[in-house]
Parts: sequence; C-alpha cells; structure tokens
Amino acid sequence: MPSTEIRAAGRVISAVVGAYILGAISGVLGLVIGLIVGPITTATTGILVGASTFGLSPRRSLALLARCGTGMRSCEASPAIRSLHRYAIILRMMRPPLDIDQMFNAGTRYAWEDGRHSVIDVQHIGDLKLATGRLIAQDPGRPVPRSVQPFTVTVPPGRYPVSLSISHWDESPTRGRPSPMRLVNAAKLSVSDEPVVSWELALQPGQEVERMEDDEFFGFGVDGGVACFLDASARGQLHQMQFDEQLWMDVGAVIFEDAGVELATNDVELNIILFACGMGDGAYATWIGRAANQDPVCFVCDLELLHHSLGPVSH
Repeated sequence: MPSTEIRAAGRVISAVVGAYILGAISGVLGLVIGLIVGPITTATTGILVGASTFGLSPRRSLALLARCGTGMRSCEASPAIRSLHRYAIILRMMRPPLDIDQMFNAGTRYAWEDGRHSVIDVQHIGDLKLATGRLIAQDPGRPVPRSVQPFTVTVPPGRYPVSLSISHWDESPTRGRPSPMRLVNAAKLSVSDEPVVSWELALQPGQEVERMEDDEFFGFGVDGGVACFLDASARGQLHQMQFDEQLWMDVGAVIFEDAGVELATNDVELNIILFACGMGDGAYATWIGRAANQDPVCFVCDLELLHHSLGPVSH
C-alpha cells in the first residue's frame, strides 16, 4: 500500500476511534478490515464490506466517514476515500433534516427552549398556475438573473395548490412583537395526494450534490424576508412588477397579515405565490417528495424556523 494510502487510512481510523471510543470497537474493526480489503476490490467496497461484517451499517459508516472532514479531503492521493466522502454527502442530501409530514400536520405542538409551545396551522394560499410545469423558487424582490433556473424535476402543466406551515403562539415569545405571533415554517406545492416515500433536494441544471461539502446545500437567497413560487414562463411578469412600488407596499401589507398571497399577473394563465420567511433573510433549500412509483408528490421550501425548536411534543 503506498504511503499516502497508509496516511489516509490512518486519518480515517483515528477519526473512527475518536468517535466510537466508548464502545463501537466492532465498528472500528470493520472499517480497518475495509481499508485492508480495499486495494483488492475498491476502497469503497472494502470499507462497506468490513463495516457490515462487524455490525456497523453501511449508511452509518458512510455518515461517520463524512464527519472525518478535513482529514479525508486532504488525501489528494486517495480518490477512493474521497469518493466515499462524496457518497456520504449524497446520502445526506437524499432526505430533509426535519419530518416534513409533521411540519404540515395541523395541531402539532412544538416545544421551544424558553419553555413555550407553538401550534402548527396549515393555511392554503392559492393555486399556482404552472403553464410549463417548470417551477422556480426565489426572492420576488430580486431581479431574476439568468443563473436562476427552474428545477430539473418538472410536473405536467396545470394548477397546483400551495399551502403554508405556520407556527402559532397565542402569546408572542419575542419582546416587541404583538400577540398572537405567527411565523412561516415552510411552503408546499402539492402535485398529488399520494404518500411520500422518499425525499430529494431540488436542483437546478448544473448543480451536483456530490460536489458539495458537509456544510453546504443548494438553495436560493432571500434579502427581503419574502420568497415566492412561480412558473418559469412568469419570470418576465415578475420583472415588470418589480418596478411598481405601490404594488409591493400593498403586497407587503397582505403578507404581514396573512403570511402569504396569490399575486395575479397581466397574463391570465400565470400567477405568482408569495410567502413570508419565518427566519427572515437567508438561504433556503427546496425538497421534492416522491411517491412509490417515483412521481413527484410535492415541492417543499423549508424556511428553517423549526430547526431551532426542540421538536414536536406528544401532548
């Protein structure tokens, strides 16, 4: 084994031992065997075989290796280990960080660090007209640059309902904010009523999850605390509206009261759905839920508010 490979293996084994020093001895041995078997087949296959032999699941070993971070990425002479690291990132991007079904289950209570609880309210905003079936999510106040493209996953042209998951507090937990307080957790465009069996990150053309680092994701930026869904063919309509100051003052007032609004355009076949972002400005990912037959069921823009909660409570 070349010295660079030995050093790479040493980094991985050291990381594993550090993470599992309190009891995962079998998992460590599995990874060691994987690194030994690797040159005979491939390092990736060897690690997975060795891990599973000693009781560490392939998914768990991949996640563990992904957390090794800098040590693995510095192994320029170890493409197999870098490939394993990229694959672990892909696995992470195949599922959203929160339970989206719970997020859209009206009446679900979430606990917060200050001891208070919020209740989920689900609110229908309107039906989005997707004339081409190509969806865009973006900040409506920004010019639409050519770099902003519709998602690669498309749906048949039609009208699709958009609903919001809203956290409701009877008594505002934030000083200076009136009660009740309502903040948007997520926006969902529903394509069908089929149950979701898998999730994946929505991507634009040219975006590849295997090129991402551990702390990265693909999303869209928001500067004004508001985001929107629109059809790819409505970008020209949105651009025209961006110069109408009175329109945006009126829209802002509606969103402040109702959390979202359906905005008509000069084309009766097109509209735009706008919604407030519970965490304000930032960058937000969109997730695609798929049915058992792999057809898209929904697109969900996660606005990250509930990431700061303690999670749902049973009563």
